[in-house]
Amino acid sequence: MITDLNRLWDDRPPIEGSAPTERCGTKVLDTVLFKDSKPTRWLFTNKHSRVAKKKANNLKLDRIRDRFLRLANVSDKSTGDDFVPVALVYTSDGASTSLTKRAFEELLSSSHDGKSLPGVVAIQAVVQVGKSSGCEPMDAPVYRTSFRRDGNNIKTKRLTNGRSFNDVVQLPGTGRAERAVQNDVRSIVQFIEESGNMSIRELQADFIMDDKHYMWLSRIYKLDASKNDKENDMEKLKKQVNDKLKIKKKQHSKRRHNK
Repeated sequence: MITDLNRLWDDRPPIEGSAPTERCGTKVLDTVLFKDSKPTRWLFTNKHSRVAKKKANNLKLDRIRDRFLRLANVSDKSTGDDFVPVALVYTSDGASTSLTKRAFEELLSSSHDGKSLPGVVAIQAVVQVGKSSGCEPMDAPVYRTSFRRDGNNIKTKRLTNGRSFNDVVQLPGTGRAERAVQNDVRSIVQFIEESGNMSIRELQADFIMDDKHYMWLSRIYKLDASKNDKENDMEKLKKQVNDKLKIKKKQHSKRRHNK
C-alpha cells in the first residue's frame, strides 16, 4: 500500500546523547501522504540518496503544486504543458490515477479551504523517463522486487502497467538496475525492522528507472510483518515484574493492616 511508505521514517524520539537517527537508504519519489483529507507527511530523497521528510510548514497545497511542477519540468504559466503527466493521485477507494498538469492543478484548486483534499490518500510525483526510453512517464517499467524471509530470497520482475516487460523497449543497464533495487530492498527491510521493532516475513516494493538510469522507490506493494518475539517477551517480562510488585505491595499492606 502507498501508505506503507510511512514506515520509511523513524518516528521514535531520539535518545539524549545518542547518535542521530539513521535514515532509510533508498531513493523515494516525492510522496505526500494524507490523513483525514489533509497532508501530514511529505517524503523525498535528500542529497545523500536517503529518505528525508519535509518540515510541517511545507505541507501546503501551493508548495506541493510548485514542487511537483518543477519536478515534472513544466512551466506553471505555459498552456503547452497542460497535458504533460505531473503526478499520481491515490484515493480512499483504492484507485490510483495519472494526473496531467491541468488535472493536477484542477485537483488542488478544488480544495474548499485551500488545505484539504477529500478522498485523497497520497499524491506522488512522476519519474522522468526521458524520450530515449520509448515510454511515457506513466508507462515507465516497474521493477517489482520481492523479499521473503524464507531463505532470505530476493527476486526482481520487470513490469509495465501490470503487463510483462517482454514487449517493451529494453532499458540499458538492466542487470545493474536489478542489483541496485535488490540492495535497496535489503536496506528497506533492515530499516523497517529496526525502527519498527518488527520482523518482516515478506515485502514487495516497486521501483522505476528515470532517464539517468537511477532507480526510485514508488511504493511498497506488499508488507507482511509481525512484532519481534524479543519485544513481546520484554513486554511479558515487564508485566510479570509489575504483577509481582503489585502482589508484594498488597501483601505488605495486608500485614501492616493486621498489625
